[in-house]
Amino acid sequence: MKYYKLMYDFQNDSDVINCTVENLDSMNRYDVEKGLNISNWDTGIKMSFEAKEGQRFSDYVANNMGWFVVTRRFMEILDKVQSFKLQFIPIEAINKATGNLCTSFYLVNICCLLDGLDLEHSKYSVFTVGEEKVLSVKVYSLKKSVTEGHHIFRLKSSSAAIFVSEELKKEIEKNRITGCDFLEVKTF
Repeated sequence: MKYYKLMYDFQNDSDVINCTVENLDSMNRYDVEKGLNISNWDTGIKMSFEAKEGQRFSDYVANNMGWFVVTRRFMEILDKVQSFKLQFIPIEAINKATGNLCTSFYLVNICCLLDGLDLEHSKYSVFTVGEEKVLSVKVYSLKKSVTEGHHIFRLKSSSAAIFVSEELKKEIEKNRITGCDFLEVKTF
């Protein structure tokens, strides 16, 4: 099975609305990359947008946190493919000009972190921040034996990136989900 790094499609977002996540006082912005179910979501966290900056929302919603926020349409596809390892947290977007709420968005918390990075075939560097070693991956390669059968996941050693199976990629493309770009990743 082929795998792809799922990325936001910056090349085709000239008329897309970009949201700003606000009120993060009680949450760490990286909690959604830890692979843990979030039970204490702060309902005060909202997104805001200015409609004059774009004409439409993409299904992978552009936002300043780089969070995996999706429309209901995209959420339903993800839920159908691999719902048991995903948590969908409703998040509202407020139009700054009108104060109107758009409530059909979901922050996707991927609760599947795999030890699937193949360091032998990846290109990466390690640097130290304080006492913590940080892995910066330039080119990902995955362990086929670990990733096989998973349709969407993050990696334990590099949790910011999202990976999807060829099956999920085809489903996204078949349903014309917008805002997604894919980079094929080798598996060994």
